[in-house]
Amino acid sequence: MPARFAGSFGIFAAGRATGRVERDTGLSDHVLGLLWAKYGEFMPDPPRGHPDKAQAYFFLCFKFIKHAPRPSHVTATMWTPHTGCISTGTYRRQIEPRLLILGMLIDEIHWSDRLSPFNHTVHFPGGAVGLLDSLPLVISTPSDWRAASKYFQGKYNNYVLKVQIIIDFNGNIVWCSLPHLGTRSDPKMWEAWHPHFNAGEYVLADGAYISCSHCLVPYQAPANQVLRRTRTG
Repeated sequence: MPARFAGSFGIFAAGRATGRVERDTGLSDHVLGLLWAKYGEFMPDPPRGHPDKAQAYFFLCFKFIKHAPRPSHVTATMWTPHTGCISTGTYRRQIEPRLLILGMLIDEIHWSDRLSPFNHTVHFPGGAVGLLDSLPLVISTPSDWRAASKYFQGKYNNYVLKVQIIIDFNGNIVWCSLPHLGTRSDPKMWEAWHPHFNAGEYVLADGAYISCSHCLVPYQAPANQVLRRTRTG
């Protein structure tokens, strides 16, 4: 019989080695415990007679998010010592509903966190509030060629959705915008939707964001030493 839940999600990880929870879910045991304390009450009731599986299924939700297995690999990936390999039916009955609830409830990104008095660096003691960039999320190849043409991004040589994020100088995500079509450029994503800035605030970004609102990008001084003015609001 598997050991019962004792407050640590390590009991559901593949092995008891330190860091195994993070390897399985992308989150530390401590963070996963905080999420369970905050969102566990919103999860569906576990199967009758198996109360401990509530936490096991919660753990498996984050394991699914971390590994994003193909449909044919779900049963092999979704395993814990407590549940064994779950079936496709169990995935649909127990994991999918929890994923949907988590998608609606989880709210751990707060733009106001940029105002933390500790969000400063020696070189940017004020003004700059974070770092801006985008990242791809690989998706399955769309069956319709018209749709496929909107998602294929040659830079990644794949079909993707794009996510735009701002990270503060403490490494925390403080703003996120998604999903965007894979073919849409970073500046167009930013100008279509970006957070509200206070006067004098900006983010650091790469050269693609030149002239974008509230963005400071690297530059080289031109030969005539005259810098082009960029928009800041």
